[in-house]
Amino acid sequence: MKIVGVGDLFIPARYIERGFAPLRDQGHAVETADWPLQSFDELQGINLRVEREGSEAVRPPECAFALGREAEVFITQFCPVTRELLDACPRLKAIGVLRAGTENVCVAEAEKRGVAVFNTPGRNAEAVSDFTVGMILCEARNIARGHHGLKTGQWIR
Repeated sequence: MKIVGVGDLFIPARYIERGFAPLRDQGHAVETADWPLQSFDELQGINLRVEREGSEAVRPPECAFALGREAEVFITQFCPVTRELLDACPRLKAIGVLRAGTENVCVAEAEKRGVAVFNTPGRNAEAVSDFTVGMILCEARNIARGHHGLKTGQWIR
């Protein structure tokens, strides 16, 4: 089986490589590339556009087309998986998204082609719950307001 992964600034290709090393050790081909992005602002802009307009709003990077030609499994976090990319991946059997949503994948087209799409719901659930409890404590004990007051030379009761 050939597994390909397109990394980005949050989950680079080397992390995908490391995650699939056990499959490589079992004889599967694993190939990855990083999406050449200039900044987190650029990635955030792409992500917002895809979330608002759907997977077809942004063309996938050329590395996705190059990797996908022989791929049976395509792994990504933010890289769009469009109809055009699906056309370029005739052997594809599955698309894995390394985040909770699948908005960057043209799911309807993948399903038409018999390509399974899976994601990782709840991946950050613990971090979100920790942050929520922290914010409740912060508000209940006036921590943020007190910190701001101290930084600006004011004592807030």
